[in-house]
Amino acid sequence: MKYMTNGGFQKNPQINLALTFSMVFLGLFWLLTFVLFISKLGFTPESIANYYRGSAVDFRPARNINSMLEVSHGHAAMMVMVLLLITHLVIFTNGRPRNKRLVIIGVFSAGIINELSSWAIRFLAPSFALVKLVAFLSMQGLIFYILLKIIISLRIQPKVIKAAHDEHIYDSSY
Repeated sequence: MKYMTNGGFQKNPQINLALTFSMVFLGLFWLLTFVLFISKLGFTPESIANYYRGSAVDFRPARNINSMLEVSHGHAAMMVMVLLLITHLVIFTNGRPRNKRLVIIGVFSAGIINELSSWAIRFLAPSFALVKLVAFLSMQGLIFYILLKIIISLRIQPKVIKAAHDEHIYDSSY
């Protein structure tokens, strides 16, 4: 943690390398999440509603409460860790604090809405499938933005700091 707060990761190539590979693996996680969503739920509100509520045409039963609890339990644990990690790292990138707050609020809100909309589709109304699709796409879009911002920061920022230091315009009082 101290390497992030005092900029030590920018001077330590091993930490920078580890963070870069972490972002690459999270990028793979992001891509696989997209593939899983499309392959299991489809990409239309109708196919998403059929996944949760069942479909006589596809001979698909409705999701039962136990399977939904298992999925929500796993998603809650995994998503909070992934979102905490990437939003924590994005705090240390360049940019306005207000914009960072909006991205953090947006990605967590989209994740929560994405998860809760599954329950709403199954037990309230199939029309919540559109909410799920929009929340999923919003969450994935924000995660992609965050990962890209972190990777750019890891690759570019150390060079900018070194150049500024070499030119004696780096002020250590910041």
